[in-house]
Amino acid sequence: MLSETGSMIDFSLIKIIPADESHKEFLFQARKEAFWGLIERVWGKWDEAFQRKTFAEEMDGLKPEVIIYKNKPIGCCCLTKQEDYYIFDAFFILPKYQNQGIGTFVLKKNLETADKEGLPVRLRHWNFNPAASMYARMGFKEIERIEFEGKKDYLVWTERKPRATIKNKKIDFSLIKIIPADESHYEFIYRVKKEAYGEYIARVFGWDEDKERAFFASDWEKQKPSVILYDNQPVGTFCFTKKEGNVFTGRFFIEHFFILPEHQNKGIGSFVLKDLLDAADNAGLPVNLIYFSFNPAASLYSRNGFKVIDKREPFVMMERRPSLRNKGEKS
Repeated sequence: MLSETGSMIDFSLIKIIPADESHKEFLFQARKEAFWGLIERVWGKWDEAFQRKTFAEEMDGLKPEVIIYKNKPIGCCCLTKQEDYYIFDAFFILPKYQNQGIGTFVLKKNLETADKEGLPVRLRHWNFNPAASMYARMGFKEIERIEFEGKKDYLVWTERKPRATIKNKKIDFSLIKIIPADESHYEFIYRVKKEAYGEYIARVFGWDEDKERAFFASDWEKQKPSVILYDNQPVGTFCFTKKEGNVFTGRFFIEHFFILPEHQNKGIGSFVLKDLLDAADNAGLPVNLIYFSFNPAASLYSRNGFKVIDKREPFVMMERRPSLRNKGEKS
């Protein structure tokens, strides 16, 4: 994704550090920039003295962290452990760094902490906060509404249940299986698309739940995907199709290749991809795929022999020619 400077966001340059006294004024000013319009919509004209007092009270007892990008502070977050859940609070990013995937990246890092302990995460937001769509994509669901007398807007408390994770286990690749999807997998496959790919769709087109469900239903009717199982639990999905009757006749296409975020970066995607490429090599056919230009999975495809053959922002098409090794030979 392009940053405000026109360059791609390098997520490896994002750091989260504990806040100290030197960050106090930055955090207030960042909150002011991020929430000014929201606060005035609900409570009326901005009162600097009152807001400074409110900010001090909100931060009292919290241990906020500063979000750093390219060694510059750009936002704040705070994950606080309660007895049997976490609260994610004081989450704001300077406006010029919003809508570039940084917020999603930071939220995912915090959710991983809770998932390791098997604890849910709660957060609150105003009903009109555009970040609500991001929270929904990440699995947060409403559990309570707080209404205010004389106000049409309200606060929403949401909660995300912990996700099973294999992060700390050594992957046993013999436990990976591929099965055809059936009707019992419909909701899972929609969920994995939403969680694994929703942020990319939202960056380009915005996320409209009704439209995305309609697109998904149409795709489902055209072709049932395959389901990736790990230890008999569904963790991902893909479509691998030999094209006929169009410009891509005589080649395979990989589409809708999604793995749940908590099961990514463990080698499962690479294992499945290599298996598909073996099938293509045995058939002596090339493989094509299309992805968003800012999708980090591009490095996975490049490592496996894919080359860029076309770019039409925000999409990139890649192709991998069949290997010259003997058919049936395993790598």
